[in-house]
Amino acid sequence: THIGVYEIKRLISVDRSGFIYSAWNEHLNTQVTVKEYFPADFAVRRQDGASVAAKSAEEEELYHYGLKNFLRLGDKLSEIHHPSIVGIHNVLKFNNTAYLIMDQIQGVAITDLHEAASDFTESELNPILASVLEALQQVHSKGLAHGDLFPGNLLIRANGLPVLVNFAAERLVFATQS
Repeated sequence: THIGVYEIKRLISVDRSGFIYSAWNEHLNTQVTVKEYFPADFAVRRQDGASVAAKSAEEEELYHYGLKNFLRLGDKLSEIHHPSIVGIHNVLKFNNTAYLIMDQIQGVAITDLHEAASDFTESELNPILASVLEALQQVHSKGLAHGDLFPGNLLIRANGLPVLVNFAAERLVFATQS
C-alpha cells in the first residue's frame, strides 16, 4: 500500500485509536513510522481496503471531530523539536483519514529494559525522567497532552536517551465529546 511517497511495509501495532506501520519514504530513501487515525469505536475500513468512514451516521460528527484533532495534534507536534519526542515530518490527509509520518525510533521500551535487568538506580533514572519531563513541558506548552503515557511508550535508544512515542491525545478529545 502507498500513501503518497510512503510505502507501507508492515504493521507494527494496533490500538483503539489507530494503526502504526513501518514504511519506506521512496523520495528520501529512508525508514519512517506512520500512525493512521482509525478510532476503532467509530470507524470502519471501506471495501477498497484503504479509505475509512464512520461506522454510522450518528458517529459521523464524532469521527470528523476526532480527525480534525488528530490533524491538529500532528501539526502541533511537528513544531516541537526535542530529543525526547518522536519527530513528526509530515501530516497527511488521504482516504478520509489522516496519517502522521514520524521518525522510526530504534530503541527498547523501558518496561522491557526493566524486565531484563534489576531495578533502575536513581542515577540511571534521574536523567531519563528529567529529559521526559522537559519534553512534556514543551508538549503542554502547545496545549497538547500525550494521551497514553505509560512505560511501554517510552523508548530508550542505544545511546541511553529516552524518547516518547505513540501520542494518542485524540482519545482524550473523544472522552470529552462522547
